[in-house]
Amino acid sequence: MKHVDLIIKYLSGDMSQDESRSFEKDLASNSLLQEEFEEVSDAFRLIKAQLWKRDEDAFRAKLREVMNKSSGRFESSVRRQRPKWYFILPLAGSLAILMTVYLANRGADRLFSHFFNPGKDPVILAYNQETRGEVETGIFLYNRGYYMESIQKTTKLISQNPDNQLALLYYLLASIEVDQEEDAINTVNAVQVNTDHQLGQSLTWYTSLAMIKLGRREEAAECLHLLIQYPGPYEAKARRLKKMLLK
Repeated sequence: MKHVDLIIKYLSGDMSQDESRSFEKDLASNSLLQEEFEEVSDAFRLIKAQLWKRDEDAFRAKLREVMNKSSGRFESSVRRQRPKWYFILPLAGSLAILMTVYLANRGADRLFSHFFNPGKDPVILAYNQETRGEVETGIFLYNRGYYMESIQKTTKLISQNPDNQLALLYYLLASIEVDQEEDAINTVNAVQVNTDHQLGQSLTWYTSLAMIKLGRREEAAECLHLLIQYPGPYEAKARRLKKMLLK
């Protein structure tokens, strides 16, 4: 996103007529700007609605806070000379920050949704068929959509043997499904994952996706780099995803 501030300024009506005409001329001829404008417009409408409707009281409180701070610093004669929009500037800055965070997170969500598909992952499908023993219950629960129950089962197995990487894998997958990936990432990072083995590669792949879901792009790129070093089922996807992360 290279034009976020410019687009927000246009959508907010803060451009002069000449600036607006120039922007609209660029918009008509620049396909990249058009694509970015559509994304920013959607986000702008959503966040603006949140600020003015659902969080209207907080917005007004912030406005009063800004005005009170300003009144404490300057003489009233100086205050009266300032245009009304002077006090809105800090809020406009907050809106720009919110927009940037929202768009960055939405991009991360798209990447995560595109690559997170364990139901079609041949490695996961193989483990679904070949597993035996106690961990099979955790896998069975995960495959049936009982994610919290799967977490409880695999957590118990991990407490008994922290190096049970098959239990770790399904604990991680279930945790991602219920938005508890932060704890799962910490648990996986506490063990030595062997990325020259298929199970370790699967753990590393889904750990990187969990990091992307949390917006931790740089850490995710480091995980993906490990997968690129070894031939395996995730090598090509890891290479492609890392390239997308670093754009």
